Amino acid sequence: LNEFSPRLNFGNLNEQFFHSFAKWLHLEKGNAGNSVHKYFKPLRMACKQAVKDGMLDKDPFFGVSISDVVKPNGSKKRVYLEYDEIIMLRNLDIP
Repeated sequence: LNEFSPRLNFGNLNEQFFHSFAKWLHLEKGNAGNSVHKYFKPLRMACKQAVKDGMLDKDPFFGVSISDVVKPNGSKKRVYLEYDEIIMLRNLDIP
């Protein structure tokens, strides 16, 4: 976030800023859709806390959808152990 906007303050947080940041993370930094969305989680939490602490009148994320700019790309094919492999590992006698 500091690399994208080093002099950021709460007054700059709006839908246009969020969309620009999402595009930058996706296009310039090469992040996939899910990674872009994960970058926004702590920022959302900070904004919610700022509202609670009276630093912001309203949550700047209200009504904003990052998915409009960068679509989450579903999970990749996961590698997992088969049931028999789990049983073999469970029964393994390790000295």
